[in-house]
Amino acid sequence: MAAANTLFLTRLHDRQGEHAWVDPITGERHLTTMWMRNSASHNRFEEAGGQLISRSNNYTLQIGSDVARWSTTGEDSLRLGVMAGYASSNSKSRSQVTGYTSRGKANGYSAGLYATWFADDATRTGAWVDSWVLYNWFDNEVSGHEMRTEKYHSRGITASLEAGYALPVGTSERFSYWLEPRGQAVLMNVKADDLTEEQGTRVSGIGDGNVMTQLGIRAWMKGMPEKGVSDSVKPYIETNWVHNTRAFGVRMNGESNTMLGSKNLLEARVGVEGQMSDRLALWVDAGHQVGHNKYSESRGSLGIKYQF
Repeated sequence: MAAANTLFLTRLHDRQGEHAWVDPITGERHLTTMWMRNSASHNRFEEAGGQLISRSNNYTLQIGSDVARWSTTGEDSLRLGVMAGYASSNSKSRSQVTGYTSRGKANGYSAGLYATWFADDATRTGAWVDSWVLYNWFDNEVSGHEMRTEKYHSRGITASLEAGYALPVGTSERFSYWLEPRGQAVLMNVKADDLTEEQGTRVSGIGDGNVMTQLGIRAWMKGMPEKGVSDSVKPYIETNWVHNTRAFGVRMNGESNTMLGSKNLLEARVGVEGQMSDRLALWVDAGHQVGHNKYSESRGSLGIKYQF
C-alpha cells in the first residue's frame, strides 16, 4: 500500500530539468521540454508495536514532456505536460518474536498530466505553482513463511498541488544566494483488492485516502555571468516537514496492523542541477527521512536530459 501510493510522487524540482541548448547548425537557443527521472530508495519501518521489522528497496523510472505552453504577461508561463512511469518495490518483513519472514513484490505503472505556472519563466524566480494527477496500477504478491504466494492488484488516483516562491537573500562577489519556501499537498487514493488467503484469513489494505502535506525551504546559489561565473550549475540544500493523515497497513480478519512512525517525518535533501554542456543537462538529488519508532527512508535520484 505504501509503495503503490508513494513511488510515483514527485515535486516540481524532481522533474523540472529544463535547460536551454544551442542548435549547432543555426546557433539559435531553444528550451528542451522532455525529461527522464530515475529514483531509488530504501525504506525501514516497524509494525505491530515493534514486533515486526520491514525493509523495502524501490525503483522508479519516469518520463514526460511539455505539450503546450502559454504566457499571459510576456514574462510568466503556464505549461501543460504528460508523464508516465514504471516502478517496482521488493520488501521483506521479519518477526522479532517467531523469526518468521515474508516477502512482498509490487510492480506497476502510472500515466497522467501535470500543469505548472512560473511568474518569471526566464529566471524561474518569484512565485510558482505546480500540480499533477496520475492514474496508477500495480500487480502485487506476498509470500509468507511456508505459505502459498498470494497475488492481488491495486489501482487508483494520486494528485498533487504544490507552490513555492524563490527570493534573493544576498550576493557575494561572484554568486547570488536564494531561499525558496515551498508547500505541497498530495492525495493518495490507490486501493488494494481484498482477498482471502489460502488459510482463510480475510485481508484488505488500509491507508488509501491519505493526504500527505509538506512544508519546507530550499537554499541554493548560482553564479553571476556578469562577473564571469557561469549560472548553469546550481547546488542546493533543502529541509522539509512531512505529515500524513493516515498510516498505510493491512487488516487481517478485522485486526489492523499499520506502519509505525510515518505520521510526522523530518527530511533533509542535498543536490545539484546544471547544464554540463550545450547538449547535456543533469540533476542529482539525495535525501533522508526520519520519524518515530526508527522509521527511515533514504532516497537518491538522477535526472537526465540530452539534445540529439
